[in-house]
Order: sequence, then C-alpha cells, then structure tokens
Amino acid sequence: MPLNLMTKSFFGGLVAVLLLLQSNIIQAQTGQFYRSRVTGEWAVASTWEWSNAINGTYTIATAAPNNTANSILIQNGHTVTIESSVSIDETTVAIGGTLRWVKGNLNVVGSSNNGLTIIGMFEDASNSAGLPSVTSPSGIVVTPGGILRVIVEKNKKDGYASNNINDGLKEKINWQHGSIFDWAVDLAFEDDNTIYFPNAAEGTIPIFRITGSSGTDPFSMIGKGNPLVINGLLEVNKAVQLQLAGQKTFRNGIIGTANLTMNAGCGKILIIEPLPL
Repeated sequence: MPLNLMTKSFFGGLVAVLLLLQSNIIQAQTGQFYRSRVTGEWAVASTWEWSNAINGTYTIATAAPNNTANSILIQNGHTVTIESSVSIDETTVAIGGTLRWVKGNLNVVGSSNNGLTIIGMFEDASNSAGLPSVTSPSGIVVTPGGILRVIVEKNKKDGYASNNINDGLKEKINWQHGSIFDWAVDLAFEDDNTIYFPNAAEGTIPIFRITGSSGTDPFSMIGKGNPLVINGLLEVNKAVQLQLAGQKTFRNGIIGTANLTMNAGCGKILIIEPLPL
C-alpha cells in the first residue's frame, strides 16, 4: 500500500511538472513582447528575450516567437535568420537590424496591415521561387529608408514590387516614400508590360535599386517590346543595358554609380516627375 501511495504521488508530481512546462510553452508563444538578444536563428529560443510588458524587464526566452506574441522586434545590429516555417505578426525590423528568410514558409498574418514592418532590412535568400504568404488584412510596410533585398536568382522574386506576378504582393505591401527595393542579383527582373510600385501615388517615391550580385558577370539586358514602368526612382549601381522597342518610364528619374546604356533600337526613356531640385 505505501508503494502504491508513493507511486501515485510520483506520477501526480510528474503530471504537475508536465502541465507547468506546457503552460510555460504556451506563455512563450502567447502574449509576450519579444526582442532579439543576439544574431541567430529564429527558431532558437536563446536568440530572443521576452517580457510581459514592452517596457518591462526582459529575460532570455524559453521558446521562439510566433504570430501569437504581442510584438516581435529585431534590434539594431542583429541578424535573425528564418530556416524553418514560421508565422509572424506585429514584427518590426529596426534600423540596423536584418531579417533574412532562407528556408521554410514565411506567413504574415494578423488583424492589422503591419504584420511585418521593415525599418532596417529584410533579405529574401530563399531558394523557393515563391514569396511570403500574406493573409488579409495583414500586410508588409517598407518605411522610408527601409530595404527589401532580393539576394537569390529565382523567378517571381520581383513580385514584391510588380503588378503582374500571380502571387505578387501589390495589394499587401506598402512602399512608402524613400523605401528601397534592392535587386541584388544578376537575373533580369520582369520587364514586359510591367509596372513596379503600381500603387505609389504622386509624391510617394520608392526606389528601385539595381545592385546585382558581387560577381563580375554583366547584368542581364532589360527591355521587351512592351512598356516597362517604374513609379519611383531608378538607382543603377551595376551597369545596365536597355534593349528593344518598349518604352521605359522611370517616373521620378535615374541615379546611381554605374552606367545605363541604351542599345540600338531601344524604345524611348520617359521621366514624368523628376525629383525636386
């Protein structure tokens, strides 16, 4: 009989411990304010610290955040890498911080349009040709000076900013004045009857930056028979050649450190609203 009582006591204590651990895990994902504490992988708990209040005392997290957290902040000087599927909401990349998507599915969900706010940098390094999944009414905001950079050579990655990619984000991403779409690969972006920053109103000037990769290969030639429109500023930091008869409209002008060349037979270049002097 005493053995049975001890056994019951042991298992009762074990159940209590398991319930407490389960409670901690749920708490780790729900209602907490997260911020990065070091550079690291998203799914590793020690990449993060958390608090019950946004201005409270932060301690090392015991579980990684997801979309049930109150807020998630990637701090200045930290790079957080997504290497497995994750759902996020109320996530901000601070100036000097980087969120790098490498593997898995990235799902932006939530009840407001700031599921992901890019003040620093978001890098798409995923080998998937797809883009993040953004569930309405959630959205992505790229603030003035914020950078959304593509660093893998895959088709459809230009869908972050263009109007004609089937899984593009034109209704779900807010390119603000001075925000930057950095095309850091040598693959030509979609240039046939395509509008970039289609929802950028007059006076809102995002930047389409051509960086190319760090290699020495020339950037692919740009232009088709149909028009190409960039409703913003074109920044050419790797030599680019424009080709074929389609008109090229760079609404707010052209800047950069590299040469932009018009090949024979290239259509007109049109600048509608140059930057103010």
